[in-house]
Amino acid sequence: MNQDTVVQLRDVTKKIGLKTIIHTISLDIPRGKVFGLLGPNGAGKTTLIRMMVGLTSITGGHITIHGSNVKHEFEKAIQHVGAIVENPEMYNYMSGWKNLIHAANMLPGVNRKRMKEVVALVGLEKHIHQKVKTYSLGMKQRLGIAQALLHRPSVLILDEPTNGLDPAGIRELRDHLRRLADVEGTAVIVSSHLLSEMELMCDEIAILQEGKLVDVKSLKDMMLTDTSNVTIVLDVDQPQEAYALLMQTPWDISCAMHNQTLKVQLSKEQIPSVVYELAHAQINIYEVKMLTKSLEDTFLEMTGVH
Repeated sequence: MNQDTVVQLRDVTKKIGLKTIIHTISLDIPRGKVFGLLGPNGAGKTTLIRMMVGLTSITGGHITIHGSNVKHEFEKAIQHVGAIVENPEMYNYMSGWKNLIHAANMLPGVNRKRMKEVVALVGLEKHIHQKVKTYSLGMKQRLGIAQALLHRPSVLILDEPTNGLDPAGIRELRDHLRRLADVEGTAVIVSSHLLSEMELMCDEIAILQEGKLVDVKSLKDMMLTDTSNVTIVLDVDQPQEAYALLMQTPWDISCAMHNQTLKVQLSKEQIPSVVYELAHAQINIYEVKMLTKSLEDTFLEMTGVH
């Protein structure tokens, strides 16, 4: 296992009766990164997470956390993990602080100083002494994360953490998870079917479909554009003249006009020449914008969904 890898899955399989739910999945999840499990409902994300935390048995293969096998050395492996599978559970009639005390009493070595640290880490200082029944869903999620972080786990696993959150709550959660990865060096594993959220939240994404691993990509790699074939949008003051000029050039490009804008397909190296020719013809250019593939486009290409 690479020293930066904290969670490793090798040929992990899950069968229920004669049906295979998870098909021989292998993954390496590094420290200090937000790692996404992305796929539609029924893709196997929750099953995979439940096997990581010991809530579901592993039919084949193995999962190791810091080198300890989840199946054969469960206590040793799970001591490194904090997790919320489905919804965080807490006592609504108690304050957030008392809920943390209750959780801390079940964990070795957690003192009041650590409790205050996790409260600050998730941004609940102003509300921690209020009753949980007054909390918004986003605040409950953050309190759940605080509970999961009490024993200083190096791995935080969250199953669909943005479910039910409003946009402000999603952004707050995303910021806290990024801080955990960047500042604390925590390996954060997040599952979701929301492409837009994974695009903003994750460093790497494993794409799952029908229990199979389609691919693992860094966000940077997924968003790379083929420079030999890019699309730019030009906002100009004389679109018809610009269109006529570009169609007369000897370059191998295609151009379409819509209102005041032109959509041009070309190579990246041709963009300066296009701008020069338009400016030389005294056509004012207000904006040049390159269109990049969204994560959704890439996902649909990789899974073969059209």
